[in-house]
Amino acid sequence: MISHNDLVMPRSTYDVTYPLMSRGWNLQERLLSRRILHFTDCEFLFECKTTLFCECGCISQEFIGLGGNNSPKIGFERAMADISRASESMPMARYPQTKATTVAWTMIIAGYSTRQLTYSSDKLPAISGVGRKFSLPKTTGSPESRTYLAGLWLEDLPWLLCWRAFSWTFEKRSEVYCAPTWSWASLATPVIWDFNIFDTRSKIEVINNYTVPQGQDQLGQVRSGNIALRGAVQKARIDFEVSDDRVLGLRNGRGERVSFVLDHNRLGLPSDEDTEKGVDLGQRGAFSLRDGEEVACLWVLHNPANDGVWGLVLASPSEESISRSASGCELATVFERIGVITQMPWK
Repeated sequence: MISHNDLVMPRSTYDVTYPLMSRGWNLQERLLSRRILHFTDCEFLFECKTTLFCECGCISQEFIGLGGNNSPKIGFERAMADISRASESMPMARYPQTKATTVAWTMIIAGYSTRQLTYSSDKLPAISGVGRKFSLPKTTGSPESRTYLAGLWLEDLPWLLCWRAFSWTFEKRSEVYCAPTWSWASLATPVIWDFNIFDTRSKIEVINNYTVPQGQDQLGQVRSGNIALRGAVQKARIDFEVSDDRVLGLRNGRGERVSFVLDHNRLGLPSDEDTEKGVDLGQRGAFSLRDGEEVACLWVLHNPANDGVWGLVLASPSEESISRSASGCELATVFERIGVITQMPWK
């Protein structure tokens, strides 16, 4: 039996059956096409907006009905239908406005983030065509489009901010500036969203937001970006294992250790080789901090069912980031993201 996982579900970086599925630009070409004929060593596969067939019949056996978002293309088409049916009755900052559509977007981005690009600067341009489809009016006949922020959507921003790096072997940030640290596009590593975050309530208010495009495409490469949020913040200190230079987590005000998922590893700072190439993003990571250095935890989501919370771990920005994205802001209120706390019991 032939495995069709790469065609049906987001591919794994360790299991590439169909090499074309590993390329970044290929994803939106697949999603935006009406019909596709896949040529493989063993058979042909046909794909359209409603179904996926193979000659050997394995897909219908392994993925009965292709329910949910199992097929990226079918999931994408369902998301397009959900946009036109999305209700505007739920106010932002409480529940997701377009839950089904936003879940579909996170599934697409999770798969996309595993793919390879020849030029890391293509991170946002290579998904802009799909983003343009997702920016359609929230309801039929509505003149307003959804607001795109460097790979995230303003309408459901609190939930989309809580992405996390997927692998402990994740890499450094891209060699060129791709996005602000609050965007998944700032990393050169796979990212995911915990599915149960969409049953939570937002604990923040979005005060302001902007991104500056590199060119004419508002959904393409960005030069800078900034979001202003209002919410509960707790101070903590970074906790290193000094003997092997390993981040253990955070220490809260009571001295208790708090675990968090780092956005990237110790390669977050430019290496000597990067410096010689002129690579200096100025974006910070956990390994650019000192043991005991103070950080801020912004509580973003709360699940009343189990009292769990999600939060962003924030550090003071570098001078480069301030000049790029924080013009006119008070330094004390400007932060860069270095990680995320996932479903921690509220105390």
